[in-house]
Amino acid sequence: MTLKTPNYDKDHIYAYVITNRGDGTASSPSHFCTKLHIWLELSGLPYTLVGVGRPDGPYGKVPYIELNGKAYGDSSAIVEMLSEKYNKDLDADLSPEQKAMSVALQRMVEEHAYFLTVADMSLQEGAFDILVNKLMKLSTVAKWVFPTFLMRSLKACLNGQGIGRLPEAERRQRMELDIEALSVILGNKKYFVNDKRPTTIDATVFGYLWSNFDTDSEFTKFMSCCEECRKYDNLMAYYNRMREMMLASADKWAIKA
Repeated sequence: MTLKTPNYDKDHIYAYVITNRGDGTASSPSHFCTKLHIWLELSGLPYTLVGVGRPDGPYGKVPYIELNGKAYGDSSAIVEMLSEKYNKDLDADLSPEQKAMSVALQRMVEEHAYFLTVADMSLQEGAFDILVNKLMKLSTVAKWVFPTFLMRSLKACLNGQGIGRLPEAERRQRMELDIEALSVILGNKKYFVNDKRPTTIDATVFGYLWSNFDTDSEFTKFMSCCEECRKYDNLMAYYNRMREMMLASADKWAIKA
């Protein structure tokens, strides 16, 4: 693929994320984009966020990065590559048990709770309307065609994964259990596996929460994740702590559209 930033600075990371067009502070409506963004911020590596309107990375997805004239896709693969290349493993000091817990949490968030959220935004008419008409920049012609294609695509994805075949009450119960599990695992800790500092799993979990809570105020009303999180003081304290940390550096990472 052709580089979007051909005149790059050496060892500077150009991270391409879906632009947030809502009224919230999240850097992107995509959990995988916010996850990568948070990890970059925690790592201290030099980076620039670049907003894109559609998934156009190496795998036809976002996020992706350009680094020293080469493009890399998949948020987890990017994190792993950068960790090794620049010796920035946020999990280096974790015990084997903590690392295993991080893997389990990542799987729950990205391979279960995430699809429950996709169901929230695609199977509820009001949420889908906001997604298409407010959070996406579509031409007049595209607004007539693309929503139908997107809805079919999302439903096919959800049915293939299995979540889309469940009745709404079952989906809601599963979200309740996922969020309760997050609260129990967090407990009284500042972060998900320790009290010292955020690690990679915090980029994953907070990235998920941030994109749900703070993409757009109207959109948030449809997210069952947010309603369930509000039941747990420790989760909300964690969310606010991480949000404040990210917004403290917002002048640095403001999207370069």
